[in-house]
Amino acid sequence: MMRFRIKFIKDASVKYLSHLDILRTFARAIRRSGVPIVYSQGFNPHPIMSFGLPLSVGVTSECELVDIDIDREMDAKELVAMLNEGLPKGLKGLSAVEIEAKSNAMAEIRSAKYKVKIEGDNLEDIDVKVNELLSKENIVVQKETKSGVKETDILPDIRSISVLSKGKNNAELMMELSAGSVANLKPNFVVAGLEKYCDIRVDDIEVHRVELGF
Repeated sequence: MMRFRIKFIKDASVKYLSHLDILRTFARAIRRSGVPIVYSQGFNPHPIMSFGLPLSVGVTSECELVDIDIDREMDAKELVAMLNEGLPKGLKGLSAVEIEAKSNAMAEIRSAKYKVKIEGDNLEDIDVKVNELLSKENIVVQKETKSGVKETDILPDIRSISVLSKGKNNAELMMELSAGSVANLKPNFVVAGLEKYCDIRVDDIEVHRVELGF
């Protein structure tokens, strides 16, 4: 048995698929393409695969990860090619690497980089406002939890924010944020912090994940 970590794209044409939809789509693609994946035991066998860090609905990515076990020796390029034969438009395998049997992407991921496009008002000096935000002692925003809405300080989970471009009514930011099973901050909460503390208004946000860090 071999374990592979596959990197794949989720583009704008499928950005409204949920994580459960992605899981089901991969299961169907694996069956159609004949990838020799290992199945669980029991009454209702299912393909053994573990996804890295589930994307929110509406978010695109060029760096999604899924770990799969296969039951024979196989070349990484051959595996990606077979998988792509079964995947629909909008999802595409980029590469695969063999990993240790106990490796698990979700448990190992520690950060994520996002390209965030925003549209709104008072964005022409967004670089100054980003620096202003990061100089705060804390950045408290409302986050929904299983027990209800909770006031949360997100500053410890912001690793960096840089401004890629700016205009009066639009801007593009690069954010590196804590991610994974230990801590996971989504870009929309950072944008909420900018609105709360820095006198801007955001009407629309577009998020694209570009990198996962370990």
